[in-house]
Amino acid sequence: MWNDPGALAAIFGALFLGGILKGATGAGLPVVAVPVMVLFVELPVAISVIAVVNLTTNTTQGWRYRNQHTDRRFSMTFAAGCGLGTVFGTIVLASAPPSALLLTLAVVVLIYIVFRLSSPNWVLERGRGRQLAAPLGTLAGVLQGATGISAPVTLTFLNALGLTRPEFIATVTAAFTAMALPQVITLWVYDLIDIERLVLGLSASLVVFAGMPVGAFLARRFGDRIFDRVILALLAAISVRLIYGALT
Repeated sequence: MWNDPGALAAIFGALFLGGILKGATGAGLPVVAVPVMVLFVELPVAISVIAVVNLTTNTTQGWRYRNQHTDRRFSMTFAAGCGLGTVFGTIVLASAPPSALLLTLAVVVLIYIVFRLSSPNWVLERGRGRQLAAPLGTLAGVLQGATGISAPVTLTFLNALGLTRPEFIATVTAAFTAMALPQVITLWVYDLIDIERLVLGLSASLVVFAGMPVGAFLARRFGDRIFDRVILALLAAISVRLIYGALT
């Protein structure tokens, strides 16, 4: 595969597009990159490479938005749950594909999208969000470790809280960083990541970094309302992709 120019072009294109989404919303990279990569490599390989990319890009983006947290206790609780769940999810990856979980989550996200479009002014109350932070963070981590994609939980939950774009990015990158570090370590322990995949991940990070400023520029230009619509559109694409993957 690595000697196939067409495959490399497809993967690099997906990484660059994922970088644009990440620069605009703080998320979206695995949703774009993992499905394209698994057309050419096995799922554990794709997850290993993207785990390294997630660690580098989220650490960098999280540092940039570190002062945008308005509720650090909530952010850290959610991130801690994500980190814990990722370890268990990576163990699942080494044993069996959780297709039933993916299908269930996809349906839940589609229901949420329909609800948001029919009730655009609804927002999950922040106090309730604090109560849900730990369990939903853990569920997101399990999904991330098992499939390489946690967006059905992370984006749905944080979007429901009605966060501004800067706070959304600060919170989601803290969560993604908390997932990426234990995921890389656990993948290494289970021999699912090696020096070659580590180097590939670092190389892929450069492509993602190139797309992130483009996404940030577009988000600043078009504002929070468009940002919210982009998140909903991204969730819809995720759901369709998860349903397709679970049924095929």
